[in-house]
Amino acid sequence: MIPLLLLGGNCMAQNQFSSTIQIIIQGNIIKNDTIYADELAKMKDNKLKDIAIRNHLGEYKFTMHGIRGIALTEILKNIELDHSSPKDWSRYSFWIEANDGYKVCFSWNELFNNTVGEQVYLLTQENYKPINNNENSIALISLSDKMSGRRYVKRLEKITVLYQ
Repeated sequence: MIPLLLLGGNCMAQNQFSSTIQIIIQGNIIKNDTIYADELAKMKDNKLKDIAIRNHLGEYKFTMHGIRGIALTEILKNIELDHSSPKDWSRYSFWIEANDGYKVCFSWNELFNNTVGEQVYLLTQENYKPINNNENSIALISLSDKMSGRRYVKRLEKITVLYQ
């Protein structure tokens, strides 16, 4: 009986996280930055194909319709890394974090030196609703992932750039 109560408490806690209205970009960069949902809404976005969201086992969960987004690389290309030598760029990773602590990671090479990076988007519209009218607010999706739910980040609030 106790494990069920604990599980129920965890499920309730997951719904307590509020929508996000900004993304903080920080870490091993020259200058931290903040991007607001209103700014994203004004940027040129792309109509994206519908995507089936699958969990870590590849099981179908739902299909996202009516999505539009801005390539993450369009946002990140403007930040200045601490190390300007191209030789060092391979040591950078980008940790994308939701306000509930969920994190996913992309390497610099994955985003900027691979076709994967062309398919990673900050969503400006989901289910035909603009992000500021959406319960998940700022979100990120990687369209090229087989297990698409693994890097579908809802309520994104932070991008931490790490040099390792």
